[in-house]
Amino acid sequence: MRKFQKIMFMLTVGFAVLTFAGLGFLIFSSKDLTDTLFDCVILLISAASIAIAIFSQIAANRESHRLEKVLKNINAIDKNVESDIKTDEGVRRKLDKILALEEEIYHRVGGRKDVKKVEKGTPNSAEKPHGN
Repeated sequence: MRKFQKIMFMLTVGFAVLTFAGLGFLIFSSKDLTDTLFDCVILLISAASIAIAIFSQIAANRESHRLEKVLKNINAIDKNVESDIKTDEGVRRKLDKILALEEEIYHRVGGRKDVKKVEKGTPNSAEKPHGN
């Protein structure tokens, strides 16, 4: 797209140069005054449209540069997010391994009582007073 924009810009500038050359030829031609003024008005209108085209090409070029910068920033953010996700997955895998090893160690040592079993096995301190 960049190459196409440059070609279009060069063509537009070329048409502008040809338009001003035509204006010069009209002014110095041997036609009568009304024909020359009529042709000059038509040529100036086309010159104005060429100027508008040049300004729109410049604006499109600036917008294209701005859009490229935004896309670069988005791609950089996307790469950061992807690396963060990969890091997070790596940490999760390591934590899962650690938890699995912890469970294995507790089972080898003699098992671990569940919290629910421990709570059911002990009497409530509110039901039985201490000291008697």
